[in-house]
Amino acid sequence: MACRGARSAAATANAAPVAVLHLPAALSRPRTFDVDVTLLVLVPEGGVAWRQLSLELDGQQQWQRRFPSHVPSDGLDYYCRIRLEPGRALRIRGGGGECLQRAAAVRRSALKICSRSRQIRYPVMMGRKASTSSTR
Repeated sequence: MACRGARSAAATANAAPVAVLHLPAALSRPRTFDVDVTLLVLVPEGGVAWRQLSLELDGQQQWQRRFPSHVPSDGLDYYCRIRLEPGRALRIRGGGGECLQRAAAVRRSALKICSRSRQIRYPVMMGRKASTSSTR
């Protein structure tokens, strides 16, 4: 997942079980962010493995899934769009877990959170101003 540009931010936790990204508050305008969370794992041969990914927004669980993993590597992605009102900050926490039954453990290859600010252009309303006078 590429997270590039002036209006993007990323948090990576290759060895840690969680990645945390803080989006600071903006006082002047609402903002919309595209958030991508990606977990990649390396799976050794000869075992039954699974991977799990969860996403929390300001401490509230937004999404969580657990799936079987396949040799030699596997991944799990989640995408959402978030709108922040003026003055509101956001803490995004992505957690990745993996487990192997029998044989060696699954190794986490990458856990990454990426957010990109979307430039929203509002259409200009053309036309007559509403009249405030009433007719009888």
